[in-house]
Amino acid sequence: METTTFEDKDVQYAYGSVHDFFDSYHVHVALKETENVIKAAARHKAWSGDYPYRPIYFMDKMQELIHAAYCIHERQGIRDACMVSATTPTGEPELVEQDFVCSNPFSNAWNNMPRHLGAAQYLNPYKAIAKFTAYMTEPAWRKACKDLGEYALSNSSIEVVYSCCTILSIRLHLLRLVEACHLLELRSNRPGGDTITNKRKVKTK
Repeated sequence: METTTFEDKDVQYAYGSVHDFFDSYHVHVALKETENVIKAAARHKAWSGDYPYRPIYFMDKMQELIHAAYCIHERQGIRDACMVSATTPTGEPELVEQDFVCSNPFSNAWNNMPRHLGAAQYLNPYKAIAKFTAYMTEPAWRKACKDLGEYALSNSSIEVVYSCCTILSIRLHLLRLVEACHLLELRSNRPGGDTITNKRKVKTK
């Protein structure tokens, strides 16, 4: 009887959802869109940009990314290559471009740099995801995304639902989530990047 290992299908689907998100939005575009929706939701003025469906559509895509993050966290879908250990003599992360810059022609070290992650979160993006999931439950995040999209199109401010401090916290966690998931997407799609740390064993004849 032979023992084989495999990655949970739900985890594989979650990483696929992460890939789909960044197939739709380059990381710098996703960060800018997050900022735009939050700013629009906080204003006492309806969305003035083109395509009024944009805030709703983007926050729907964000909900898919959030669901993927929860699945990866709760099912411990850790891939070895997503964690790097390169540090400088002072212990700070060594910013090696291949660890955070994707290969599409619109990407570079400046617009791909993860500015909202701490040093430990850059080295291990799963730490940022763990912090994200600890801040609110998934249903609470779904509601927050729905509220952001709707208030972006409203003449009312989302401040009637969330305090200013909460809005700032939601903003920071969403930006961190985008950057952390981008690192997962980039690093896990390198050769051998889908090697898993937490394996499930199944016996076969």
